[in-house]
Amino acid sequence: MPGRTRSQRVAGRDRIWLGAHSVFVTGPLDLPDVDTIRAAVRELAWIAPDHRLFRRPDHDYHRWRPVTGRELDSHCERMITALDDSADDGGPEQLLLRQYAAHVDDVPFRIAVGRDTVALSLAHPLGDARLVLDTGAELLLAAAEGRPPLSLHRPSTRLPLACALGEYYGRKPGRILATLRTPRPAAPGPAAGTRHRPWQPDFTVVSGVLSRSALTDLRKWKARNASGVTRTMVVFAAVRAAVEAAGMRPAASGFYTVVDNRKFLPSGRRLDGNFTIGIYVEPTDARDPVAVSAALEAATANGRTLATMSLLTGFAQVGRIAALSDQAPFPAHPSLVLNHLGRPRGFEKLPWRGSRSDIYYLSATTQRQPDYVTFQFAELHGCVHVTVAFHASVFEQEAVRRAVGLLCADPVALLAGAR
Repeated sequence: MPGRTRSQRVAGRDRIWLGAHSVFVTGPLDLPDVDTIRAAVRELAWIAPDHRLFRRPDHDYHRWRPVTGRELDSHCERMITALDDSADDGGPEQLLLRQYAAHVDDVPFRIAVGRDTVALSLAHPLGDARLVLDTGAELLLAAAEGRPPLSLHRPSTRLPLACALGEYYGRKPGRILATLRTPRPAAPGPAAGTRHRPWQPDFTVVSGVLSRSALTDLRKWKARNASGVTRTMVVFAAVRAAVEAAGMRPAASGFYTVVDNRKFLPSGRRLDGNFTIGIYVEPTDARDPVAVSAALEAATANGRTLATMSLLTGFAQVGRIAALSDQAPFPAHPSLVLNHLGRPRGFEKLPWRGSRSDIYYLSATTQRQPDYVTFQFAELHGCVHVTVAFHASVFEQEAVRRAVGLLCADPVALLAGAR
């Protein structure tokens, strides 16, 4: 198998995400067997031997080691495994948690295939959600259709950060001053008198679905009350209202979200690694979609997110990475993280079983701080699937489940109540 034989440095934009990994669980699907998917991965190794799937980190994630030809079979066996989803053992949430616990660093991308469920696991330094939603979906679809995963042959952009900076600032240097003048909201620190105590991570998820009928009602409400903003902003506002209605008082008036900086790359460029950055957004009223939209637009204006990612990339390249705190605030109030992954069209092309109402989709990522409560959304076949990740050692699971239930049952009632 021709390809890279020397190790290469882990880029700073990937090292930003050290310590985080993600799991995606979806079904019910008509899936090919493990051997068929392994064969598709081997074909990818011949088509694109330098693809990120054929990398292993060293012990401290400073360098990527290539998977050489003689290691390929062993790598494929560990990358593609069988998933026991035949028993009624807690459903997709418990499947996700078991896959999360089974993570191993030296195989940063894995696919576990069950009777009708697939679980994809990703060490975040290897790539962001795009690597799963695009590459993972194409591997599964190619295996199901008995063809090579040819669309994965396109090379990833080299030196993407320099490329994006040149594209955005090189064409119009005056943008540098505009970026410096753009305010950067900072999350407030703990309230006066907040105590802290030692804690242990206890990663947990709760899931739900915003049905077609709920989304129809939401669209009608948006047309009357928040015309001109996206549905995502309406959902974000409804989350805040749901959390408060469930009796959980958020730690701050704003929220964190992840922004994809690929929009700064020249048109048509592809990028497989990380190119997202987390930012804090502080609207005047987090339960008002118009205010949420205005605050997000202000926070992302004038290349601010690209500049922020450049700064953090530099810190990560020299080893300055924030560690997970060993102290949790007590009593804890949720710091909300709201991320919408859009519509995973690659997943929609997979061979589904049953009706669309049977579909489940969950995705969750390591919580970077003990008080984070992350709502993650994705639209699949007309419904919006919600997964909330948090630490059960910090927040009561029933309170989070109550918030998800309120959000999914009647988001319009939440928004109307907030107004």
